[in-house]
Amino acid sequence: MFGLDFGPLRSIPKMVFLIAILSLVVHLVMTALFSHTYDSEYWLIIMQNIETGNGLYGLNGFYYTPVWGYMLSFADMLMQVFGAIPVLGDRFTDLIVIEDYNGFQAVLASPDINFLLKLPLSVCDVLVGFLLYVIVSRHTGSERKGIVSMALWCFCPIVVYMSAIQGQFDTISVLLLLMTIFLIRQDNPLLAGMVFALATWLKIFPGVCILVLFGYMLARYKGAPRSTRQISMSIVGFLLLTAVLFLPQILDGTLAYAFSFLTSRTSGYDLGSTLYMAGMLVIIIVLMLFMTRSIARKPAAEADRLVFLYCGLLATLAAMVQFGYQYAPSIVGFIILFAMMSVNTRGYRFVFLVVSLFTFLEALFWVNYSSLFIISEYFGTFDPSWVLEHTLDFTLNWGSEATGSLMGRFANIWHYALFAFVIMAVLDFCRGRVPVLDRASDYVRSLGGLLR
Repeated sequence: MFGLDFGPLRSIPKMVFLIAILSLVVHLVMTALFSHTYDSEYWLIIMQNIETGNGLYGLNGFYYTPVWGYMLSFADMLMQVFGAIPVLGDRFTDLIVIEDYNGFQAVLASPDINFLLKLPLSVCDVLVGFLLYVIVSRHTGSERKGIVSMALWCFCPIVVYMSAIQGQFDTISVLLLLMTIFLIRQDNPLLAGMVFALATWLKIFPGVCILVLFGYMLARYKGAPRSTRQISMSIVGFLLLTAVLFLPQILDGTLAYAFSFLTSRTSGYDLGSTLYMAGMLVIIIVLMLFMTRSIARKPAAEADRLVFLYCGLLATLAAMVQFGYQYAPSIVGFIILFAMMSVNTRGYRFVFLVVSLFTFLEALFWVNYSSLFIISEYFGTFDPSWVLEHTLDFTLNWGSEATGSLMGRFANIWHYALFAFVIMAVLDFCRGRVPVLDRASDYVRSLGGLLR
C-alpha cells in the first residue's frame, strides 16, 4: 500500500482489524447520540447555496478554501440523484433563544444528513489510524507499538469528537499529508504533488510542510539522474491541481472570498495577539529552513523517518498560530508519532494525554447539553424544553471563555502542553550539536518520566 515495503507486515494482525471495527462503531454511536449544531448548520447553508445556483461564495456562509465545499457539493449531488434525503434540516422555533449565544443554532441537520456528512470523516479517522500503525511498525520494528499508535488515535476522545460529533474535516487533511509522503516514497511525484495540493487547500496547515517535502525529495533522489525531472513533476502536480481547484473562483471573480478564512484571522487583533502570531510565523519559517537543510543531507532511510516528525512539528506550529480545540486532530496524530518514533519518547506521551484530554474537555463544555438537540427534537428521546433549559443554564455558568472560567483553564493547560511539546521536539532535533541543550533536553523530558 502506497509503495511501502511491508516485509513482516504483509499479514496484518487481527488486532488492527478489531481496532478499526470498534473505532468505527464508537464513531457511529457518537454520531447517533450527539451532535454539535454550529458547524453542521454552516454545512447545510453551503449545500443550500449550491442547490440554488449561487455556488460556494455567491451568498454568505462559506469562508474556507473550496475543497471542502466541493466535497459538500458532491454529497449534495448524490442526494439529488438518488433522492435519498429530501430534507437537509429544520429550524426549530423553540430553540431560537439559543442563537443569542455564540456557537449555538436553532437550525438542526436532519439525522440522515448528519450521518451522511460525518460517516466519511469517521472512515478517514480509521484510515489515519491504520497509516499510523504502518508508519510506527515500519520505523520502530515493533508491531506492538504500531498497534498502540493506532489505538491511541482511533479512540482519542478529541479525534472521535471532531469527526463524529462536531463534523470538522481536519482528519482528511492529515490523511492526505501522510499519503503525500507515501507517494513520494513510491516514486510517484506527480500524484504526490496533486495530493499535497488537496491537503493544503482543504486545510491550510499542511502547506507549511512544502519546503521539508522538497528537502525530503532531494534526500531520496540524491545522485539519481532523474532527480530534477521527479522534483519538477511534483511541482507540476501541485500547480496543476491548484489551478483546477481555483479555476471556478478565478472565472467568477470570487477568488478573494476563497481566502477569507485566512484574512479574517489576521485582522482586528490587539497588539499582543498580532505580535504573537508574527512571532509564531517567524519560528515556523526558521524551522522550515533548518529542517529542509537538515533532511536534504540525510541518508534516505533516516529521511524516511524524519519527514514525519518534521512535518508533524510544522503542522502543529501552524495550528498554534491561532489556538482552537477544533484543530486538535491536526496535532495529536503527530504527537503520537513523536511518542513512538523519536529518539527520546519521554514527555511526548504525557503531552499527548494532556492535549487529547483537555481539548476534549474544552469541547465538551462548549457543546454541553446542546449535543442532545437533534435526538430530542427529531426523536423526542429527551424533552426539548429540558435540554434547552439545561443548555442555557450550563452556558450562562460555564460557557464563558474568559481566563478564569473552567473552559479557559482547560484551554490554557493544553496550550502550555503544546509549547512544551515544541520545546522538547526542537531540543531533540538539535541533540548532539550543543551539550548545554542536551542537558536541557534531558531535564525537560524527565517531566514525563513516569510514562515510560
